[in-house]
Amino acid sequence: MRWRIFPPNQGAPDEGLEPPDETGNKIVRRPAGRWALPYLYRIIADEGYSAALQRLLARVDLNQGLFFVYAPAGVPADRLRLLEFGGVVPVKWISPYEAQLSDIPQRKLIRYLWRWLNGRGKPSDAFASPSQRFLLGEDCMWSPEDGSSPEEPPHFLVHTGRLYAWTTAQDGYELLEALVYDLDRAYPHLLLCGIEACVPVLDGDYVRSLLSESEQEYEVPLIVFGAYDAESYLVWRQRRQAR
Repeated sequence: MRWRIFPPNQGAPDEGLEPPDETGNKIVRRPAGRWALPYLYRIIADEGYSAALQRLLARVDLNQGLFFVYAPAGVPADRLRLLEFGGVVPVKWISPYEAQLSDIPQRKLIRYLWRWLNGRGKPSDAFASPSQRFLLGEDCMWSPEDGSSPEEPPHFLVHTGRLYAWTTAQDGYELLEALVYDLDRAYPHLLLCGIEACVPVLDGDYVRSLLSESEQEYEVPLIVFGAYDAESYLVWRQRRQAR
């Protein structure tokens, strides 16, 4: 269950800010354009993500990709551009100051990530041998004072005082769900990297080396960003993955 608590002066939206009527409420993939880039750069730079994660993202040319958001079909195109602000995806108001967020965008995102992990999309031609795919994210709310990393799935590891989670298709659909549920918060926004790597054994040691300064052969063809004040998501895909 996903919730949002509003301060007393920011309760249920005024009539003019209500979501579109039911005929336009179906959540679909809506194309986004280069207008999403400033939002992505701000999220990467300002939301407290680790230097290791920023280093992974620094090698990605975001201009060489396509974007889409999960949003209601009836939301005007100019409203989609306001990625920082909520009120796009319908919510269920529990009280004047408490709303239950729709889980439809999250469910659609998880299904999309599952297809990608299982090979949907053209594999990289940059590798001479078969590559493996996995998703990597950071739990920015964790600190060393919280103790050791969680033992329950998905895979967790601590690197230079930061907690990371990762999963593969071999781990199963439920572990993918667990990873998204664990990392999807209002702040910092969800940030997941879809990584394709040419590696014989994909394990915690490899992920740790990837997060270090060591050189590895990999690409980041997929990135997921939280959007619309945690109501939904913006997805970037490398052009060769865009199908």
